[in-house]
Amino acid sequence: MKSFLKRSIVVLAVCVVSSMVTIADTAKTRNASISIPEKVTIKGTVLKPGTYRVRFDEQSGELTVNKDGSVVAKTTAQLEKRSEKARQTSVTTTTKGDTNEIVSIAIGGEDEDIVLSQN
Repeated sequence: MKSFLKRSIVVLAVCVVSSMVTIADTAKTRNASISIPEKVTIKGTVLKPGTYRVRFDEQSGELTVNKDGSVVAKTTAQLEKRSEKARQTSVTTTTKGDTNEIVSIAIGGEDEDIVLSQN
């Protein structure tokens, strides 16, 4: 009887751990490569012209911008539904004074934009 109980506890523990791994795997991230043709800012950080990798973690709401494998900017963002899927990846900016600031990123094939928090 004791061995049956021990086996049952081990099986239960394995099931709990594997379900936790499954839940962790369902946290979705969105990744894209963006090209910046001219100097822009993202929450005060200046991005020079070039190609960057962006990663948005839906669970934490964190947007990370990488250049050559190094993090160059982090900010918070949220998803906003589009009326149709984006045809290509694009960056939307707004002009504040003499600075262009990124406000959203559309990833080709996705039906939601990544909109940067305004705070």
